[in-house]
Amino acid sequence: MFVLFHANPETKIKIMSINILFVLLSFVIGIFATKYIRSFDIHEKEPLSKMLLVVLWGGVWSMVISLLIYWQLQNAGVGKIDNFLGAVFVIGPVEEAAKFLALLSSYLFIKKELNEPTDGLIYMTCVALGFSLIENYFYATRTADSGYLLFARLLISTPAHILFSVFMGIAFYILMRLKTGIRFFLLSYFYASFVHGLYNAIIFHKWLIIFLIVLIGLSWRLALSLLSYTTAKSPFRKDLQQFIQDYEKTQSQEGLECLSCGSKNNKATFQANGIVIQKCDQCPSYLTTKDSLFRIFHFFGSIFSNLMPHYRHGQFYNKRYSTLYKGNWISEKKRIAYFYLDELNEVLDELNQSIIDNIESKWWFPERLKLMQDYKEETGARALWIPTFSMLLILGFILVIMSSGSKYSLLVIGVPFFMLFYSIVYFSKYFR
Repeated sequence: MFVLFHANPETKIKIMSINILFVLLSFVIGIFATKYIRSFDIHEKEPLSKMLLVVLWGGVWSMVISLLIYWQLQNAGVGKIDNFLGAVFVIGPVEEAAKFLALLSSYLFIKKELNEPTDGLIYMTCVALGFSLIENYFYATRTADSGYLLFARLLISTPAHILFSVFMGIAFYILMRLKTGIRFFLLSYFYASFVHGLYNAIIFHKWLIIFLIVLIGLSWRLALSLLSYTTAKSPFRKDLQQFIQDYEKTQSQEGLECLSCGSKNNKATFQANGIVIQKCDQCPSYLTTKDSLFRIFHFFGSIFSNLMPHYRHGQFYNKRYSTLYKGNWISEKKRIAYFYLDELNEVLDELNQSIIDNIESKWWFPERLKLMQDYKEETGARALWIPTFSMLLILGFILVIMSSGSKYSLLVIGVPFFMLFYSIVYFSKYFR
């Protein structure tokens, strides 16, 4: 659904040059968006090489599937779809199905890496990024409205595509690793299709642009809560106490001043992911900087939202300290915090559990998915059968259409959806 435009050659070249710059800008925005999403993959980061491969592979195949369907819709006599009904009932379902199928085919490359729930979101993000970048190029070279294109398409569409599809990322992980969650997948697909279609409908009606901000905001809140949930459920997660106990080669470094006993001696130091913790040599306290304390809550508490609403000031032990949630005391003047390991560890575990309970108590979350770590391994050819079959089917139908014209239009329109639901039937049949 690209808008061809008619303009004199000089104007066309000028607009295309500007829009190509916008495409490059959208690429940069997409890279930062993906890097930002990857920053939530804190327990076992995905290799950048695999992420790049999925961006390229998933982006190309999702676009091929989408264009094939749009082409056949046109051959079948379907009229304009750049309206509300077309956006919600055609564009959203088609493009989200294409992205999921492209991710499914990428399983060939990421099977070994797909070992925690957050990975599904990460690789879904990569497919969405690849799709968006290719789509942006088409829009930039085939539309005349560069000003509106800059804001509504090239600067917003990449993060929008990512936010709309991440729900399907966790469904992908559940399908491939737990071999269950059919209804959860369908819900995630319908959600992605609807909000994607609603996004396009808003774009088509420029005066509704204020609703775009609301839509992006609500999608971001859901994405953030899902990222917190998948991080809390990671099988690689260690609590703070385990981290301290399992730490190897502890070094004695220049010590922070202990706010409990006043010791300034060198102290045993534990470091990871920008976090620095020291064990006081004179008392049971542990010390860290104020900034590092926030990182501790992000890393061990799986909290990615703004922590400042939980930051309080008051009197503790007849001294004026601040505290983050509870179980720690912070000197604003010295920017040093101290805590007792067992107390803070209990607080962080409670926060993790509250994040898990918050998602799993939702009406749409299936009861049987709560033991997410209890998945079945795939073996042999079965592990590769569905993605391989999917790609062969896509290639076969592309060849049929190229050689046969448009008489198979209606059949081809249904191919991605057939593949999507065939996969669901396959999973539900063999993996209970």
